[in-house]
Parts: sequence; C-alpha cells; structure tokens
Amino acid sequence: MLKGDGSVYVTSKVLKAKEVVRIPIPRVELKNKSRGFLTKFDDECALVLGRKTVRISSPNREGHSMVRYTAKDFVSWWLTQDLTSLKELIEAFPAEYLRGRFDSDSNVQRNRIDLIGIESHRPLMEYERLLCMKLGMRVGRIRSHGKVGEVTFAGTKKIISRQPRIRFSVNTGDFARIVGKLSVEWKEKKLTQAIRTRRWTPWSGKLRKRAEELDSYGLNCRKVSDQLSKEFQVRVPYDTVYAWLRGGVTTWEEHYALVA
Repeated sequence: MLKGDGSVYVTSKVLKAKEVVRIPIPRVELKNKSRGFLTKFDDECALVLGRKTVRISSPNREGHSMVRYTAKDFVSWWLTQDLTSLKELIEAFPAEYLRGRFDSDSNVQRNRIDLIGIESHRPLMEYERLLCMKLGMRVGRIRSHGKVGEVTFAGTKKIISRQPRIRFSVNTGDFARIVGKLSVEWKEKKLTQAIRTRRWTPWSGKLRKRAEELDSYGLNCRKVSDQLSKEFQVRVPYDTVYAWLRGGVTTWEEHYALVA
C-alpha cells in the first residue's frame, strides 16, 4: 500500500431522502491479475483486521480481479501514517514488506530483480534499497528507467509517463534466499528459472585484490582466473575476473563496506 498496487481510501455512498446524505465508506483494496497475489493479500488483511477472508471478484474485461475490505479503524489509522512512522513496523517484518513491494512493482530478469518506481518515489526507494542491503542482499544503485512521455499499456489503458521512471536491482539468488517466494505466479516462475540458470557466490575482496596483483605481473584474465582457482580452490569465472580488472567492478564485500 506504500506506492504499490494496494490502495487505502475513503469513498462515499449517497442516500437520497428528504436531503441528500453522503455516507463515508473506508476501503482497503487490491486490484491485480494474479490470483496468488490477491489470495495472499486477502489472507493477510483478514489476519490483521480479525475478519474472515472476502470473496475475490471475477476478472473485469482487462483481466483484473479485486479484493476489497471496508475497515473504518484501519483506514483512519493508515491515513495518518507516513514513511517515518511506519519504519518501526516495516523493520520488524522486512522480508514480508519487501515481498509485497516486489510483488507489486518488480520486473524479474535473468540475474536480477528490479524494483521500479517514479522520481517522486525516490525517498521510499532509497530506504527500500538500504533495507535490502541490511538484509545482506547485493543491490545496485538507483538508476533512470525510461523517459518522460513514454507510452505504455496496462491492458487497453494507455499510460503516458509524466515523471522520470527509476529502478534499482537486487541479485535474484539473494532475493530468493532472504525474501523467499513471490506471490505473483509469473514473477515467481521467472525468479525460479533465473536461480537455476546461474547461482551467484558472494566473492571475497581478498580474491579481487589477488586478481589485481596477478594482473600487475602481466597475466591475462584467463590466466588470472586459472591461478585464482589453483590458489583458493574455487573456480572464479573469466567474466568475473574481467569485470574486476577491466570493468571497474568491486566485490559485494567491498561495496557493502563502503555504503553500509
């Protein structure tokens, strides 16, 4: 519900008697195409609100179904909250919070999962990036993603980007190990396939420094890789060595020491 697919709002119902009366209706809802995500949201809302689960609506013509609760006390509380006041709650359940955010606004790639937002979401995403790092996940910087005026479609709905889009990436293996499964079925399938395709190892800074030393002796990247394997009894891929020596890439251990 913090910039994701969930929403908390107050609408109204009009009663026509002698005078028009507007009755406020506080709602908590989620619209999505994923049955798994909707079911998860339904279960969690029922738990928090002390209710029975509600019926998931039938899909509309664009394929979206909906879970909706009417909850006066929760809505009144939520509408007084901001990121600062919610941090204590988020940090008590960091993996669960991140799972909900990535279920809402992520894109799963081969070796990374991106959390996507817009420029006005930057303070929240900076916080979420640090939260990922504190949990021990390898995380990229926040980068631009798309352009103002870019046209996309959500079903038949045309969306024109009014703000610069931004994203940051998390290693898929780290995400699956620490956060666990996603509720959105197609994202979870891609995440599982990505992990099977390539497993990442949190390399030691000691390995990279030794690679630099061997490079100074005139060894090429292939020979440096072979020598590291002999010395440390672990296979260091050629691509990793090349990234260290020619691409300016550091190890996760060194990166985390600088930004933690």
